Amino acid sequence: MPRRRHLSVLVTALALAAGVGTAGADIPAPAQKALALINTQYREPLGLPDLVWNPLLAQAASAHARYFALGGEFGHEETPGRPGFTGVEPWDRCEAVGAPPCGEVAHSYTDIVAATASWLDTPYHGEPLISSAEVGFGWADHGGSVGDIAGAAAEPPVDPGAPLNTRAAAVRIWPADGQTNVPVEWNGGEIPDPLENYSSDDPVGPVFFVEVRAGSVTLQLTGPAHEKVPLLEPDASATIAEASYSAGSSTDYPWHAVFASELLRPQATYTLTLRYADGSTQAIHFATGKDEEALSACSKPVPNITREGKLTVLFGWDYSCNGLSPTLQALRGSAWHAIDEDREIRLRPGQRFTWRWLVRSTVIAQGTIVGRR
Repeated sequence: MPRRRHLSVLVTALALAAGVGTAGADIPAPAQKALALINTQYREPLGLPDLVWNPLLAQAASAHARYFALGGEFGHEETPGRPGFTGVEPWDRCEAVGAPPCGEVAHSYTDIVAATASWLDTPYHGEPLISSAEVGFGWADHGGSVGDIAGAAAEPPVDPGAPLNTRAAAVRIWPADGQTNVPVEWNGGEIPDPLENYSSDDPVGPVFFVEVRAGSVTLQLTGPAHEKVPLLEPDASATIAEASYSAGSSTDYPWHAVFASELLRPQATYTLTLRYADGSTQAIHFATGKDEEALSACSKPVPNITREGKLTVLFGWDYSCNGLSPTLQALRGSAWHAIDEDREIRLRPGQRFTWRWLVRSTVIAQGTIVGRR
C-alpha cells in the first residue's frame, strides 16, 4: 500500500506578527466546519485558544484558490500576467488586501473541510493551524483549497506546576489524554515530503504533535498488548525507540511532530509515556477509531474534470477518509488495475473510463466517465 496520496503543500515562512482577527464576522458554513475541526479536536484538547477567523486573510486565500482554477497552476507562487494573478508570494497577496503578514497552506482538495482534516494529519501543515492566531480559508471548484495564516497563539508564562495541556503548561502533546478516534494511519502526500529520507514505502501511523516550552521530555509509544511501537521523525532515515525534545530545540516552529512508524490497530487503546528530566513519568492514553467509523467518514471521490479541445481530461480526485489510505483502480477489459490518483487521464469523445475506490478491500465508490462529444 503506497503511503503517498493527495497533493498538499506548505509555504514555510510564517509571520509571527498578528493582525486584527474578526471572530464575529460572517463565516461561510464550510469554513465554520473547518474551524470547528481545528479548535475542538486539536486546540482545545491542547489548552490553546481558538483559531480566529480573519476575513482579510480569507479574501487573499480565496483569490489564490481562484488562481488555481483559472490558471491551472498549483503552488504558493503566482506568475504575473496569468489569469487571476494577485501577488507572487502569499505575503504579497495578504498585503494587497490589507491582511497581516501571512503564511499559507494549500491543498488539491476543493472541499475545505476535507483539506483541513488532511492538513491536520501532516507534520508541516498541521503545526501552523495549531500554533497560529488567525486564519482565512478559500476554495474553488477545479482549483483547490487555501488557508492563509497569521500571528502566533497567545502564550502565558510557563507555570512549572501547571498540568499537561493547560494554558501555562511546560509541555503540550496531541493526542491528549482520553482522545478518541485518532487516525490509524498518516494520509501521506505532503510537500515537502517529511518521509523523503525514509527507506520504506510501507504506510506509517498518525502524526503526534509536541510542544516543550520549558525543560525536556522523552516520548515512548506502546500498543494494546504493551508492545513497544517505534517512532519516526520527519526527515529521518530510520525509526527510533524513543523521541526526545527540549525547550528551544525546534528551530523552525514551536512544535515538534513525530509519527508512529507503523499502522495502528483500529478501535484500540495506545499509550504515550512521557519521561521528564527529573525522572518522573506520565502516561497519555488515546483510542483509535473503529474501522466502520473510519469508512463512514469517507467522502465520495469526485474527479477533477476539464476540457482541452476535443479531449476530456481527468486530473486527480477530491477525497478524504479519516486517515485511511484509499486505492484507485481502473477497469481494463474484465480486470481491475491500480493506478495513481494524481495521474492525468485523457478521454477521446465517447471513450469510457470506469473507476472504483477501495479502502481496506471495501469498495467505497465507483463510477464511469465518458469523454464528452
